Amino acid sequence: MLERIADSLPGNVDRALVNEVLFVLTRDLPLLHRDENEGLIPLLQNRCEPGEPLFTMLERMIREHGADQGFADEIIEALQPLASGGSPQNPEMLGYMLRGFFESYRRHLGWERDVVLPEAAERLTRGDLLELESKMRVHRADRDLATRIRGDEPRETEKQSDRATGRRCGID
Repeated sequence: MLERIADSLPGNVDRALVNEVLFVLTRDLPLLHRDENEGLIPLLQNRCEPGEPLFTMLERMIREHGADQGFADEIIEALQPLASGGSPQNPEMLGYMLRGFFESYRRHLGWERDVVLPEAAERLTRGDLLELESKMRVHRADRDLATRIRGDEPRETEKQSDRATGRRCGID
């Protein structure tokens, strides 16, 4: 999605796509980071031996989430004018930012897929997975409460994502 927006700059930007990206960056990405930072990572760290490299790698993952969210916040600010039909202040810079973010985040997700998830599959117990599922449900309830307070309606993608929460945790 980010690449499609970057490729369409400066003049052929799909506003619906921009709005979807804004939704993902403002709601889904922070939720994912919260699930990992407050759920998955502490559970995995509890299964590490003192001084084990995985413990340090998981701390790095938390720091990367903070940096990624900071970068996402800058992109959100730059995309907001496009969502309402405006033009970017600096299309070249925005394209560079979008490409930099998705390349970096693609690497981050690959590292999680190749390193973190296999470790989680090996180390976490059924009880850990139930705890993770519970935390993820609380995070979504918090999000839903904030949505109702703002007067927004949850999107269908949120409802589908919530139904998949148990499956992602390995709980059916």
